[in-house]
Amino acid sequence: MVKAYDVKELGLAIKAKAEGEGLALAEDAIEALAKACYLGMKDWLKASALLSESKVDDFVAPFYDQLDPFVLPQIDKIDLNKDGK
Repeated sequence: MVKAYDVKELGLAIKAKAEGEGLALAEDAIEALAKACYLGMKDWLKASALLSESKVDDFVAPFYDQLDPFVLPQIDKIDLNKDGK
């Protein structure tokens, strides 16, 4: 990896790990999986904050949605085969 937090590198890493487990993923599947992982984790963190006794996560949880304008466009930039899609 050359650039920190490069989403293309993330896509390649997901693809490599999936192939290591015997699962071949097309580029569009990787983008959908990355988006699903992000959104699922965000929902899981919010639900956990409600159940947790910690007050810190109660304070942080309302701000998770503010990450969407940054994270979702980054996921959309994943273009492993460099075809512009």
